[in-house]
Amino acid sequence: MSATGTSGTTVRLGVDGRVLDDRYHGIGRITYELVERLAARPGWDITLFVNHSQRSDRLDVGALTAHESVHTETFDHAVTSVSQFLRWPGALRRSGVDLVLFPYHLGAALSGRARRWTVVHDCILEQDRRFAPDARTRLLYRLLTWAVVHRNTVVTPSRASADAVRRYYRVAVPDEHVVPWGCPAGSATRAVR
Repeated sequence: MSATGTSGTTVRLGVDGRVLDDRYHGIGRITYELVERLAARPGWDITLFVNHSQRSDRLDVGALTAHESVHTETFDHAVTSVSQFLRWPGALRRSGVDLVLFPYHLGAALSGRARRWTVVHDCILEQDRRFAPDARTRLLYRLLTWAVVHRNTVVTPSRASADAVRRYYRVAVPDEHVVPWGCPAGSATRAVR
């Protein structure tokens, strides 16, 4: 995602900021740092979609929204609620974003005119049924994930996650959509020396 096109225009990026909440530890931290870095660069106009009930003692959302290029839109639907799928198209249209990033795939829109990107962090429920409380939950999760990955551009934090998306959902994630988070390759080896 490049900030400016050939005409030098600003990209209007929507980000599902509902994960900037204490319930979404890693996903919230990654999202916070991404928005913070983009806000410091020219060429980005960032709309954070937030929920009135979200809370964070770890992430200073006010500091993010203090950036001139960051503003919020209220989206008062739980990250995993069915109602969000009916509400996203209108919210995206009203916000006027060019593209939108959903840091947690279960919160992603299934339609809307903005280009949609979603992050699939892993396929743990597919790989180990002990992580889902029952067969109904597993089935709903698989159906929802199938719909999301077939209706959005998928980004993963590792080649292993990309391979799992291909294996379980028959969606190929190109190498340029594998964006490693956190430590650079080889850092664990350097740390034990």
